[in-house]
Amino acid sequence: MRAFFASLRIRLVLLVILAFLPSLVLTVYTAAEQRQRTEVEVRDTALRTVRLATSNQDQLVEGARQLLIALAALPAVRSRDRRACDTFFATLLEQYPLYANLWVADAEDGAIYGSGISFPGKVTVADAPYFAQTLQAEGFTGGEYTREPISGAPVMPFGYPVATPWERPRAVVFAGIDLNWLYQFVAEAGLPAGSTLTVIDRNGRVLTCCPNPEQWMGSMVPGDVLQMLLADDEGVNQRVGADGVPRIYAHKVLCCLASGNVYVQVGIPMAVAFAESDHTLRRNLLALGAVSVFALLAAWFGGNAAVVREVQHLVRTTKRLAAGDFAARTGLSRHSGELGQLAGSLDQMAGALELRERERRENEEALRQHSARTEALARAASRLNTQLDLPSVLNTVCSETAAALNAPAASVSLYDPQADVVRCVASYGLPPELQAQIPPLPRAAIKALAAESGMFQVADTAAAPDLPGSALYAGAGMRTCAGAVMEHEGELVGCLVVFALDSARSLGHDELAMLRGLADQAALAISNARLYHALQHEQRACEGLLAKVISAQEDERKRIARELHDETSQNLNALILSLDRALAAVRAQSPKAEEHLAAGKDIAAGALESVHRLVSDLRPSLLDDLGLVPAINWYGEERLKPHGIAMSMQCRGMDIRLPAAVETALFRIAQEAITNIARHSGATEVQVTLQMSDGRVRLVVEDNGRGFDVAAVAAVKHSGRGLGLRGMQERAVILGGECQIRSRPGGGTVISVEVPSGT
Repeated sequence: MRAFFASLRIRLVLLVILAFLPSLVLTVYTAAEQRQRTEVEVRDTALRTVRLATSNQDQLVEGARQLLIALAALPAVRSRDRRACDTFFATLLEQYPLYANLWVADAEDGAIYGSGISFPGKVTVADAPYFAQTLQAEGFTGGEYTREPISGAPVMPFGYPVATPWERPRAVVFAGIDLNWLYQFVAEAGLPAGSTLTVIDRNGRVLTCCPNPEQWMGSMVPGDVLQMLLADDEGVNQRVGADGVPRIYAHKVLCCLASGNVYVQVGIPMAVAFAESDHTLRRNLLALGAVSVFALLAAWFGGNAAVVREVQHLVRTTKRLAAGDFAARTGLSRHSGELGQLAGSLDQMAGALELRERERRENEEALRQHSARTEALARAASRLNTQLDLPSVLNTVCSETAAALNAPAASVSLYDPQADVVRCVASYGLPPELQAQIPPLPRAAIKALAAESGMFQVADTAAAPDLPGSALYAGAGMRTCAGAVMEHEGELVGCLVVFALDSARSLGHDELAMLRGLADQAALAISNARLYHALQHEQRACEGLLAKVISAQEDERKRIARELHDETSQNLNALILSLDRALAAVRAQSPKAEEHLAAGKDIAAGALESVHRLVSDLRPSLLDDLGLVPAINWYGEERLKPHGIAMSMQCRGMDIRLPAAVETALFRIAQEAITNIARHSGATEVQVTLQMSDGRVRLVVEDNGRGFDVAAVAAVKHSGRGLGLRGMQERAVILGGECQIRSRPGGGTVISVEVPSGT
């Protein structure tokens, strides 16, 4: 066996096989990845389809609710005018083909007295479950999928009672949604061939399906499938369908009815989904097999003539040289190509064997040193790339530099742009008190030392009086120092320095090159650490701002909902009751009808005033129509006057309108300040100053209230206090300005905002 694999021809064949193995593995792996992606896409498609179907169904249900509410209020429905009901319902069916029928039935016996589809004789829905459900709920309800009472078409019925607030329902108006919209939905969804869509009720009965509704409608799904639907309102699974076809199924609650949930299920055949990936795999395997066979034949038959014969001759010559016959020659040096070059090298080897051996040893030593330095650079890069904390990065740079250059000490100095100096911030091998005494170097001194190469070396610090801090270095025994300037994208980062203690030592060319490489890696790592910290700070700021915006939005929505419920809703209910009394008085020909109508008018006026006040709080029309000054003046009067707080306003230079963004931001800041004064300050006087000059606008809101501790309020981050103050500051920053808040307990509050005018 060992002799078999020693054959060069066999090895060539094995190399060809090994060369094709990665291609085979890559082909299979790529096919598996493509199949995985396809499965994910099919699952997403199925789930997206059922969600879209559910969304369409929700829109249909909401449309049915609004339609039934409108139909229940029709005079023809309330007066039982069958002809008018039939005509109006038939017209609606022409306009809304999604409804199979619209009908109204008497609440006592369930007899239909109006329908969009004409019918002879008497039709009753008294025994229909959805009829009893609607009467019991006394509101909008939906029933199970059933048959429409006149045409017999499969529909989902929805009902709404016809009644007034002071009596029981007299009738029920119904709308039956046609199931044919599902078939149109499947056609428009663009599902692959063989896909199915099934609607299933809570009992596991198939209400409708596509395709072949006649075959499966009314059948029952398996028990495990029903349990899965009942356990999870939405999900994706893979199983064999009732027709024996493996599919990926996605299901979701189509609608929630009084009788239970109805589910929609979409299935996509796995064979269709994976057809393309399977075809690609077969094609690639066939192509790879054909190429492999051709390559094996070429290696077997062509290897002997092109390689093996000449290699055998070279082997014989090599054996003669190994035996000490340096006169042996291959005779193949005249041939071109790699074998000819090898033959020429063998022919020259006999006369230069001793020289080449010595060169080999020298090269091995140089290679060892280079490998050691390369490993040191790689180790330093690996440690630096895994750290983003700036102090850790600086300490790592110092320790790795000292280890790589076999130096006893190293330091890192960073550039301070404000002072335009380079300060020592980290060191290795130096006493802490010595590091603290190292003087900062001006940027000009660093540039002068490094010159154009970005490197410098001082052989004897005691003999270099021009070196800043030379006396300190010499006194501490740091005889030799060498450094490299750290730069990143053309900007000065700092300086990396190594020291030799007690004895002078000069770094060689290779060591200086390594120091240069370490400095470049350190510059990149330091810049990355700074960017990381800046990014974290920016991310925390963005998260805080987003949370405050969302909280403010939710508070505003709650306030609007509370205003609508507490005032507008109550006023409307009172208006309805007043109108009911007026209607009863008119019917009874009572003289109090006019009194009730007058009371209803007053209630409506109060509701209108409440709505106007709510709209004004959201955004006063004065801000858009007249500008910032009238809007602030109006809001101050509205909010402060009821609390007995006097407000005065001074304006200077406000002769022109500001951009809408500037006016809105300043109004919101003033609005928040005035609201805080009314709620918390206990002030009696407020002074508002608005001034524009030199392209900037200054807004000052000052009160004589009880004041507060600004620092204490700003320190509270999660209680909700201080959000308004931070919101004012952030609005000013967004416009490129600033907001200052000055206050102390018992000393009033001054809010000063200055932003660019934008004009």
